[in-house]
Amino acid sequence: MHVIKETRYGLNSKLTFKCKLCNTERSAWTCSPPASENCDTEQIHHKVNTDAVNGIVNIGCGYTNLNTFLTISDVPPISQSMYDKEHKVISEAWEKLACLEMEEAAMREKELAVECGDIDKSGIPLVTVIVDGRWAKRSYRTNYSSLSGAAAIIGARTGKLLYLGMRNKYFATCAWAVRLNIPPKQHKCFKNWSGISTAMESDIIVEGFCQSLKMYGIIFNRVIADHFNRSLPNYTFHKSLYKYSPSSHTKKYEKRRCKAREAAAKRRNHLKLKKCLFVSKISNAQDNSYGSKTEKPDLDLNQ
Repeated sequence: MHVIKETRYGLNSKLTFKCKLCNTERSAWTCSPPASENCDTEQIHHKVNTDAVNGIVNIGCGYTNLNTFLTISDVPPISQSMYDKEHKVISEAWEKLACLEMEEAAMREKELAVECGDIDKSGIPLVTVIVDGRWAKRSYRTNYSSLSGAAAIIGARTGKLLYLGMRNKYFATCAWAVRLNIPPKQHKCFKNWSGISTAMESDIIVEGFCQSLKMYGIIFNRVIADHFNRSLPNYTFHKSLYKYSPSSHTKKYEKRRCKAREAAAKRRNHLKLKKCLFVSKISNAQDNSYGSKTEKPDLDLNQ
């Protein structure tokens, strides 16, 4: 038998063989799909394509990186439409799994809160949470113009994720349609924020507080956080919690800096202090009127 045709579907190929004696044709997949070959080929799930996209996304790369790797490996690349299709499948699976994991963690936090007696008058468990957020772009304390931001709420007792949110000010499909003054094509839009970038993190955290009772039947009673939003006064965050929180419980906001940040701040202050002492000793030595030559101040900066 010899190969007479190859039909490619991403990284999977269907090879058609023909017998030289009886002219019988048979086909075989290089990576057998789980679906039946009797159905439409376009609807067959090719696991090798999903695995390739899943792997490249897990290492923080994308479509261009995947095709570069395939080209260097002397493997035909996959199309953009095929990549988008598999990426959509993976994203939906990840989102579903994340929701299940967060629900499981919330139930565990609920059990621990009941065991410790942290419940209100209505019998609703009170949970202490740790919150933090980030932007997609560094601000350097001067340029708060990130187009995307994210924040998370983590259970203090289990250390597991309870809530996750994102805010996006820009989406390419919508922006391109506005630029060309045409209606955008049908798509799943991820643009969900039109305010200032500095308010993204606080808005996500407040949303998580509002959804806690509805989603898990618990109340986030105490917040442990670092300076996750330096650009806004703390009272803005407190005011939002009091306004939108489903309970009347007092929310305690404990400012706990990360150990690394605190150590770095102490180190910077220590160096500044030593520099001031060094300059002061030099100034005093130069003002000394005892002799034409002044002794160099003895100051060890490594102390």
